[in-house]
Amino acid sequence: MIGAPKLVTMETDERPPRIVHVAICFRAVLTATLGQADRGRQQMAVTATFLYGRIDQDRAIRRAHVDFHGDAAAAFDDARLAQRFQAFSDEL
Repeated sequence: MIGAPKLVTMETDERPPRIVHVAICFRAVLTATLGQADRGRQQMAVTATFLYGRIDQDRAIRRAHVDFHGDAAAAFDDARLAQRFQAFSDEL
């Protein structure tokens, strides 16, 4: 993993509040072996974002995004994470 992961939650307005949606985002270096192991490996930066909705209910909804190479840095941006999280929660 590269640096610290990011965590975003959405709560209900009730008292006490309940967490209903969660997003976890992290950066990492992925090593891929193409073909036989002796033919070399390729390393690439990735950002993985996991979205969990309705976790307070019996059937949670899950979605994952994995961004590679140049897209990986942009996907780790706070604004991009907030946009994905909001779009996901709006669909539910």
